[in-house]
Amino acid sequence: MAEKFINKEKRRLKPKKPLDRIPIIDQKDVDRENYGVKIELNLVQRKMMEILAITKNAEIKLEDLLETQKWSNLDIIAVPEKGEGVFTRDRTFKKGQVVCDYHGIHRNKKAAETIAKEMEGGAGNYMFYYRTPKGESKCVDAATYPCGCHDMRYGRWINHSCKKDNLTPTLQMVDGKNHILLIAKVDIPPNTELLFDYGVRCGNKEKISWLKE
Repeated sequence: MAEKFINKEKRRLKPKKPLDRIPIIDQKDVDRENYGVKIELNLVQRKMMEILAITKNAEIKLEDLLETQKWSNLDIIAVPEKGEGVFTRDRTFKKGQVVCDYHGIHRNKKAAETIAKEMEGGAGNYMFYYRTPKGESKCVDAATYPCGCHDMRYGRWINHSCKKDNLTPTLQMVDGKNHILLIAKVDIPPNTELLFDYGVRCGNKEKISWLKE
């Protein structure tokens, strides 16, 4: 009985194998003179810096983007049978995120219709008609180029789709002015063409194939 007790105690008191530990820093990174630690940038830190850069860009005030029209992560690229189109660059737009706006000169509906009739080559197609909460019929004229304030306007180059649309036009008041914001309808990955529904449908005699896409 006593022998069993002694053997049990020996096993209990036997030194345990030390746990394998992953070193957080190397000894060479320890500044012993100043009692501080210097850690070099690693992959995780670099990734965090990239995320912070993206976040910083995303936190630019909407008012500033509407004023400068310096929307990021967008490219205008030639599209077969369409002319040009707007594509995402290297970052995903999350659902609900403002991608850009439909920028142009704001006019009342009658004035816009008069201007559109005088335009040639389908330029009048760049008129975005909408109704304000007060019931007023208005229009964003993106056909008049330049608009007098900006050279680059992504919204007017975004193509139509009623089946594959990934943007939703939304009327929003910003700084006391109406703006048509184009908001991501779903998560939009990199290298994807941006599309929204123009709200135009073919008549019985019209045969415009791209309106059905």
